[in-house]
Amino acid sequence: MLSAELLVEVVRRYQHDLGVVRDRAGEAVSDIWDGLPGYDRGDVPRFATDIADPLTVARDASVALSTGFYSTLGEIDTPSIDPGTVGAAWDPEEPFIAYWRALSSGAAWIDAVLSGSARADEVAYDVVQSTGRRTGDFVLGDQVVGWRRVLTGGSCSWCLLVSTQRYQSAESADFGHGRCDCAVAPIMGDTDPGRVINQMLLDQMKDDGRAAKINAATTARRKVKAADANRAKADRLRAQAKVESDPARAQRLRDRADAWEKRATTSTDALNERDRRQAELNKFLAGTIR
Repeated sequence: MLSAELLVEVVRRYQHDLGVVRDRAGEAVSDIWDGLPGYDRGDVPRFATDIADPLTVARDASVALSTGFYSTLGEIDTPSIDPGTVGAAWDPEEPFIAYWRALSSGAAWIDAVLSGSARADEVAYDVVQSTGRRTGDFVLGDQVVGWRRVLTGGSCSWCLLVSTQRYQSAESADFGHGRCDCAVAPIMGDTDPGRVINQMLLDQMKDDGRAAKINAATTARRKVKAADANRAKADRLRAQAKVESDPARAQRLRDRADAWEKRATTSTDALNERDRRQAELNKFLAGTIR
């Protein structure tokens, strides 16, 4: 059985590598969205066709990484798995729904387009993350006594709460909010650990104000991550505009870049909030998460 120190290192490396796959997939899919000539229902088939390859590559990479991860945790030979039997499905219409909903609520056209782009990125993110979680059942099957949610340090209070519970399968532990980056890991052994596997954390979560403090810290950190992602998006759009031969399309790309930059700027205050809350949250997690 892996030592506690090695287990932490293996999980952290896996979460980092999976994060790289998520980021690349999200960039590819949202860039395809930005390149669409329009966002009417008739544009959905083209979008579905264009994102199929990058999402398939991302799904396959997620399965490969996750197969190695779970094999290491279970200390077994790495099996051969068909990614098509594991991977989570995706709905190409979701970004369009976000776009249409934004327009119907009175948002400006450029903001509606950005809403669709953000949802496109989220679709790719969730496909990679969900596929990674589900792979555990295919690798380890019934060789474990349960599954648990693995936190990342940036997890929200809801994720902290559900991490205290045992799940019967990797698939049953595959749930969460959009962009949830929690992983799942097997509980090894031959004894049923019971439903609650971290009573200390569960008790702490019941303390008055605890959830609010955690939420304040994680919300600030997510705002900072969102600001960084928005600035990166703006940079990519400006780079595309520089090599675009069509002046009208180049201007649209610059307009979208400015809109993403504006969204990033509104999150600047989150930097101070993150720094202020980080020490308290780290101290709390160090004392309760095992």
